[in-house]
Amino acid sequence: MVLKLSLKQRGDTIVEVLFAVVVIGIVLTGAYAVVTHSVQAEQDAQEHSYALGLVQSQIEQLRAYVLDNSSAPLPFNNQPGCMFTSGSTVTPENTTSPDCTISASSNSGAKYSLNIALSTNGSDGPIYQVSARWTSLFSGTTTDQIKIPYRVN
Repeated sequence: MVLKLSLKQRGDTIVEVLFAVVVIGIVLTGAYAVVTHSVQAEQDAQEHSYALGLVQSQIEQLRAYVLDNSSAPLPFNNQPGCMFTSGSTVTPENTTSPDCTISASSNSGAKYSLNIALSTNGSDGPIYQVSARWTSLFSGTTTDQIKIPYRVN
């Protein structure tokens, strides 16, 4: 069998192939940027969610301590600290450095610094500032923080 070549048959020129490669490269670069941004946003959301849970836990422990020890002086009156639970006992712990550090094994090893400080002691009851601070794992340099005021009645 003999193959005949026709002058009407054409292949792609090098310019067409290079143009197609450039277009595919631009599309893939855009997709990479979108995926990277999505992963970063997901990591930030996880970190914020974990920190919020820690702050809420500190508020609940502070509330339980104040309700159970109504005759005791207010915790963190002179020095900030955080709450610790041992069994069913909740105790305030003043620290020499104003933060308590918790490593989050479930959150890729991020370290959260917790802090409870008496903000004001007004006639409606004391207001505490409960905060969590951590370094973002994605950037490694950005420090994020959540602060929630809590009034003890």
